[in-house]
Amino acid sequence: MAFILDTNIFLQAKNKDYPFTYFPGFWEWLDSGFKTRQFLLLSSVYKEVSGGDDEVSDWIKSRKQYVIKEEKAKDYIINHKKIVNFLNDKGFTHMNDFLQKADGSLIAYAMTSGDMVITHELPRPDSKKHPKIPDVCNQFGVKWKGLLYLFANSTPKPIFTLS
Repeated sequence: MAFILDTNIFLQAKNKDYPFTYFPGFWEWLDSGFKTRQFLLLSSVYKEVSGGDDEVSDWIKSRKQYVIKEEKAKDYIINHKKIVNFLNDKGFTHMNDFLQKADGSLIAYAMTSGDMVITHELPRPDSKKHPKIPDVCNQFGVKWKGLLYLFANSTPKPIFTLS
């Protein structure tokens, strides 16, 4: 099983948890995961992260060779439609925000591949406005976890030192 990384993994790392200046080991660890295909970078995530004008955008642009075009995966379109139908049936008021971001694509790809989604989002099953990745994953039996799970279950284990 591989790990599909959500956009917020990159953005929160850059902005808060693992800035490039202080934790270059985090970014090297991501590189090693991409090289071994243990970590997956979907084209929808790549598009979101590379759309900025900052250090993480530049970093991800230089890793374009690892991008997976999720729409080419078998049954991806069918699974994406299932997600749209679920969101419609639940009546989420901000459904389009969810679908315009990489969120729906991550889940549809995971439904197709059997891989696990890694996100900083937490479930909010009672929300009627904003669908959350964990809640939609749970609806479709897709495995998801947070970044700490990835630290504990990837090979090699990350070792970060302060620069």
